[in-house]
Amino acid sequence: MDMEEARQQGATVQPGETATSTEPPFTLRLAENRMALYFTGVVLPESKDQLMSQVSGELIRLGLGGGSQLVQASRRLDEALANGQSDLHDYILLQGAPPLPPKEASLEWAANFFESGYVVDPSTGLADYRRRLGRLSVAEGEHLATLIPAEAGVDGQDLMGHSVPAARPKPFRVRAGANVRFDEAEGKYFATRDGRIRFTGSALIVDDVFTVSGSVNLKTGHIKHPGTLLVSVNIESEAEVETQGDIEVNGIVENSVITTTGTLLVHGGITGGPRCKIRAEGGVHAQFIRNADIESNGDVIAEHEIDQSIIKTRGTVAVLHGRIVGGEIMALGGIEADQIGSEAYVRTNLSAGEDYRLKELTAKRETELESRRDALRKISERLAPLKERSRNLPPRLRELATTLLNEASKINEAIREAQKELDAARADSATRMRKEVYIRREIYPDAFFFIPPLNMLVRDHVDGPVKVVIQEGDIHLVQTRER
Repeated sequence: MDMEEARQQGATVQPGETATSTEPPFTLRLAENRMALYFTGVVLPESKDQLMSQVSGELIRLGLGGGSQLVQASRRLDEALANGQSDLHDYILLQGAPPLPPKEASLEWAANFFESGYVVDPSTGLADYRRRLGRLSVAEGEHLATLIPAEAGVDGQDLMGHSVPAARPKPFRVRAGANVRFDEAEGKYFATRDGRIRFTGSALIVDDVFTVSGSVNLKTGHIKHPGTLLVSVNIESEAEVETQGDIEVNGIVENSVITTTGTLLVHGGITGGPRCKIRAEGGVHAQFIRNADIESNGDVIAEHEIDQSIIKTRGTVAVLHGRIVGGEIMALGGIEADQIGSEAYVRTNLSAGEDYRLKELTAKRETELESRRDALRKISERLAPLKERSRNLPPRLRELATTLLNEASKINEAIREAQKELDAARADSATRMRKEVYIRREIYPDAFFFIPPLNMLVRDHVDGPVKVVIQEGDIHLVQTRER
């Protein structure tokens, strides 16, 4: 009797159903998705051939007795014996062909435009924070990226011979933004003018470079620019600057407000003041930083000093040849400096390995989740009496029940999306985290260190090089060799 005849005669097993016989000393169970057949029973070398004959009969009765499936079942029992297994429970005897996933579309960059980090000096092992690995400047006509198209997956097949569709590739489209051309035939993106490359995730852009020949002040007014900004002199007090590209200042930044999705590079220093707020997604690099309130997603680097500043970043805070004095520093990627504190015993608060954005996002999303869960509880309370009368509900109440169920479904989906966002944020935070403060020269008293979840107040002068880390469940000052 072939497989089709067996099916016509009703000798099939439904997903989750167990097939048994009065004689065979085993059971067969088909998985819910029909992709696996499980064997429970005892197999012995001396009776394997007899057992296989019984298994073959059961497979044929279930409509699974094709030649290749009999060979696969026999091979699987041989493998169990070879591995010393005899008493088998839910052992996979047959397995369908799972669908092969698609290959997602992607961008292949023509150069290391966006590579993060800095060049490492091979002789010292130290990062040179003046030399970025990525190259953002591009020339007219330069090849920027190639679109690698998606490849469809391959459908699978369950044990009953039914097709199991492969997942479809995720939608992927990168728009050619300002000053970028896409060649359909080659699938390549090209710059149509000189500028700085920027990728938003959905668009590839080459920003115009706007140059201020003097300072940003009363004469220029506030500046809002969609690309890169170059300032020949200073950004003076009370100025407000907002860009979607990098900002480069040849002089100093005074008591001003600066917002950029790129990096802020200040060849002089940041003198700051009570209104000085800097929000630079890509990071900050300056000779010195004083009296500034800075938030960033990248590294915050000062050549000589960070003084009385509040800095929160998901990157590293590093002073290359100097000290951190006063203020509060929170850096997910760790902290480095020659000196912490000063002879005046100024309280200096440092936190390494703490993610300020994750804290804010978690607090916000948890509040939203609690509100949505409360809404679900209220819907459940309203549905309870309707479910009890489900068979006798009048049309108006049936419509209400349907509306409530749809609303509950939407809320559950929103809860799942919020949880996925939190999980992704936590995973990203973990990859960036470095719970370490490295001090090359010395620590002065009244320096306060927080390495989550522990803290330490240094009351005496400490010579470096030294690291503040957590070891064996406690926070320690660990003497170390110069990097």
